[in-house]
Amino acid sequence: MTVLMSRDDRLVPLPENLLWRDRAACRALGAESSEIFFPTPGQSADAAKVVCRSCPVKSECLAFAVEYRCQGVWGETTDEERARLRPERRRASTLTR
Repeated sequence: MTVLMSRDDRLVPLPENLLWRDRAACRALGAESSEIFFPTPGQSADAAKVVCRSCPVKSECLAFAVEYRCQGVWGETTDEERARLRPERRRASTLTR
């Protein structure tokens, strides 16, 4: 399995242990709902965030999206929101070393 990275548009292998995805709230909605998780520029991400809010694997989803620079709504965050998280996470990991 591969994922498209947003920074330089390269395909990167994903880890094998993605079982958390089977418990994701978005899975229950089916493929037809994918448009709410990938809003077009200017379109609201609120509908996707409502689904994410009660998801049992929201934290795993968010961590995955930050690490793999996923596009769309993941873990109740948009691309832009996750981009703001990355520098903070790098800074925090540097401080704990």
